[in-house]
Amino acid sequence: MPNVRPVTLKQELKHIFRVIKRLAGRPFVRSRMQKRVRAGVVFLNGVKPGWWEKIDLEHLDMLDTKLCLCGQLYGRHRNAYRKLHLSPADFVMYGFLPAPSDYGRPDFLPQRLLTRLWTKEIKGLKITSLKRSAK
Repeated sequence: MPNVRPVTLKQELKHIFRVIKRLAGRPFVRSRMQKRVRAGVVFLNGVKPGWWEKIDLEHLDMLDTKLCLCGQLYGRHRNAYRKLHLSPADFVMYGFLPAPSDYGRPDFLPQRLLTRLWTKEIKGLKITSLKRSAK
């Protein structure tokens, strides 16, 4: 039988705090990203009214430079940088890219969360647009 040492209280507490930290970080990252996505909606409404009509939600994927939000609107991220006169930091601020601090855990891809958040916002915009046109 292998020589197995029992877990010490210190090791157990470290594990518990790691789990708590991991669980507590999820809502924080989500709320931060949600604020940035909403800022991006406001920004795009100002520079490209009706932009949400051009987004194919079935193919929206923030991991792909052609299928991401800016890719669908401008062809690629690079084109959006040039046409919108934005820096990479601006892209993070408007929710087009995740911030470096959003990565945190190895099994978490913030682009997946960004895709879900943008999809939710765009669906809301499309519903609001349909309601206005129906009146």
